Amino acid sequence: MNQEPMRNENNVPQASQPLMKQNQNGNGHFEQNQNARNQNLANRMNGNQHPVAQQPIQAPPTNSFMACLNLFKKDLNDMSDEIKLMLPKEVSLDVFKRVVVTAIQENPDLIMKVVDKESLISACLKCAKDGLLPDGKEAAFILMKGVVVYMPMVHGVKKRLFKYGDVVKMTAHCWYANDIFKYSLGMNEQIIHEPALSSNRGDMQGVYAIFWLRNGEVLLEVMSFIEIEKARLAGKASELSFWKTWYSEMAKKTVIHRLSKNVDMSIDIFENDNIMSHNIPSSLQNQKQIEHEPINKTPQAG
Repeated sequence: MNQEPMRNENNVPQASQPLMKQNQNGNGHFEQNQNARNQNLANRMNGNQHPVAQQPIQAPPTNSFMACLNLFKKDLNDMSDEIKLMLPKEVSLDVFKRVVVTAIQENPDLIMKVVDKESLISACLKCAKDGLLPDGKEAAFILMKGVVVYMPMVHGVKKRLFKYGDVVKMTAHCWYANDIFKYSLGMNEQIIHEPALSSNRGDMQGVYAIFWLRNGEVLLEVMSFIEIEKARLAGKASELSFWKTWYSEMAKKTVIHRLSKNVDMSIDIFENDNIMSHNIPSSLQNQKQIEHEPINKTPQAG
C-alpha cells in the first residue's frame, strides 16, 4: 500500500505546500528571486558588486495594459483644462476623451510599444486643436518606430475645409485601370468617373478632387500616379510606411492639399498634419521602408 503523505496542521499534504506558495505568489519565480535579492544585499554589504541574476516576473498582459491605460487616463484628466481650451465648442471634452481612450483600447500598441511617451500626449493636443476625433474616420493615431503620430484623415480634412474655407461640398477619389475615367480641359472642365463594379479594378492610375465653393464656382484637380509619386518622393515622409499602409488615403490628401491652395482659408488646415506640412519628427526621419517592398496600388478598404 502507498503511504499517505504527511499532512500539516491545516490537513494539507506537505508535498503540496510549495505549489500552494507558488499559486499565492502568482509567479513561480518569486521565492527564487527573493533569495537572489537577499544574496545581492549580502554581497553589497560585503563589498561584492556582482549581482545574482533574477528571473523576470512578468505580469499578465491584460493587467499590464490596464495599468498603463489607467495611468494614461490620469494624464488625460490632468490635461482636461488645456484640451478643453483647444477644442471647438461643437466637440465636448467628455466625447473627445472617450474617443481617445477607445482608440487606445483598439490599438494597445499606442501605450504598450511607444518609446516616446510624450508623443501620445502631443498627438492628443494636435487632434484637439484641429477639432477632430481620433476615431479612424476624422483622424487617427499611428505608431511609427515607437512614436505616436497624429494623422488627419480625408473626412477630417473635409470637415475643416467646410469650417475654415469657402468650400460647401467636396469629393476626392482614386481611379484604377479598369475604371472608366475621362478628364476634359478647356471652357467646360469636367471629370467623368465610372468605377468598375468588379472586385478587380486594377492598379491605381491617379487621384482627383473637386471643390464646390459658396459663390458657385467649381474647382478641379487631377493627379496621375506619376505625379503622386513625384509629390511623395519630394516630401520628408516619402520613405515612411504611412504611404505604404495608407497609400490611397495619402494620395487623396495630396490632391486635396494641392487644390486647397486655390481656396481662401482663414487658417492653415494642414498646420498640425506632420505629413502634409513636411514637419516630420526627427526620430522618424531616418525610418525606411523595407527594401524592394512594392507600393500597394490596388483599391483599399474604406
